Amino acid sequence: MSGGLYRTVRIVFWSQPKIRTLHMGSKLTLLQMKTSSFTCQVPGLVKATLAILADEQGVSVQEMETYLKTLSDAGLVVVKTEGRFMYLPNEVAECPYLNGKHVAHRLLWTTRFFKISLT
Repeated sequence: MSGGLYRTVRIVFWSQPKIRTLHMGSKLTLLQMKTSSFTCQVPGLVKATLAILADEQGVSVQEMETYLKTLSDAGLVVVKTEGRFMYLPNEVAECPYLNGKHVAHRLLWTTRFFKISLT
């Protein structure tokens, strides 16, 4: 499930107060989730387990749980279905090439296909 050849990370991403206060491991996890091959055509939807994300970063599952909890507490990540899906709620707003109707259609299709709820 590829999300495309590239993702854009804008310079202002790093200057956001929520991002600036994060531990480096949490920043790396968020960047990984924004740009990895586990993203899909719905901006912000990531299909990967905690173990896969941890393995890619070379950290323990416990460390990854800590990073994701930090990101979740900051409202930057929503973890669903026992950690098999993560959702970055701000990605839709940061996606310059999609309009709201297009995103809503992709989001509806994807959540039904994978039988997940993002609420």
